[in-house]
Order: sequence, then structure tokens, then C-alpha cells
Amino acid sequence: MGKRERKIGLIKKYIKNAAGNWNAYSYGNIPKQLVRNACSNYAGAVQYEDVLGLIDISVSGNGKKGMLFTPHKLYYDNGMLEKKGSVTYRQISDNGTVPSAVFGSAYNRQALLELLSGLSQIEGENFETKINDINSSIDSLNNGVQQLSDTFNKGMDLANSIFKLFDSGNKSE
Repeated sequence: MGKRERKIGLIKKYIKNAAGNWNAYSYGNIPKQLVRNACSNYAGAVQYEDVLGLIDISVSGNGKKGMLFTPHKLYYDNGMLEKKGSVTYRQISDNGTVPSAVFGSAYNRQALLELLSGLSQIEGENFETKINDINSSIDSLNNGVQQLSDTFNKGMDLANSIFKLFDSGNKSE
């Protein structure tokens, strides 16, 4: 499963809880008009097919306030007196923290934090991380082979000692 599919799965798992009492939509079930309104008010030129999730915190339910999740970025407008902006999942991954402006008072903070942490972890995966994981596995395998080799050599030493003992006992007869 690719990163996009894993992100969609994560959004589907957490978005309703993260939205608190507000409307939440995940990939495949997002009304186009809500996406158009979100784009014209706070998300800019995002293609409909790139929207993985949307939380609508507008009182009228028109999508003009809230959060819009794309494969690489979160756009948000948290209402009248709160901030609006965007943050990439890579920024969250690199900084190890979610900017406080993202957390509007409308959302379930804990669920939103879990969602964004998961998205940033998926985004932060790269070739170097995978190579490091493979190298770590190879090191573990090498350690296991070395332990087997050591055990085998000790067994051979023990067998040789027994043969010498048996052989020296036969010579005295």
C-alpha cells in the first residue's frame, strides 16, 4: 500500500473524531461545493482529486471555514478570531511538532494531533529511512549468524575434546 492510500486510511480513521461536533468528510465522500468554497476562502488552488479530507466548521455548513487535507499539506481557517494558514506534513515531521495555530478551539485536539502525527510519520518516510531499517535488519542477522557460528565452534571444540579423551583411553589398553 502506497503513502497516499495509507494517508487516506488514517484520515478515514481519525477525521470524524478530530472534527468534534463539526461535519467531517473523507476521500470519496467529499462534496465538491465544500472543496470549492474551502479553496476560494483558505486553501487556494487545490484540485478536487487531491483532497483527502475536509472538516467543515462553518455555521452554515458551506465549507468556508475548517481544514482541508491534501496528500502533502494541511490548509486551515479556524474561524473569526483564530488563525488561517497551511503546514506541510514534512514540516511537522522535520520539526517534531505541530504549529499551535493549527489547533483551533473547534477541534478535538488529541484526535487531531494523532491524525497529524500519523500523516507526518508517513510523509517522513523516505529511502534513507528504509535503507537504515534494512541495514539494521542485516546487522541483526549478522549478529545471529555470529552467535550460531560461536555456538557451533564451541560444540566442535567439545566434540574434539571428547574424541581426544576417548582416543587416549583406547591407547592405554
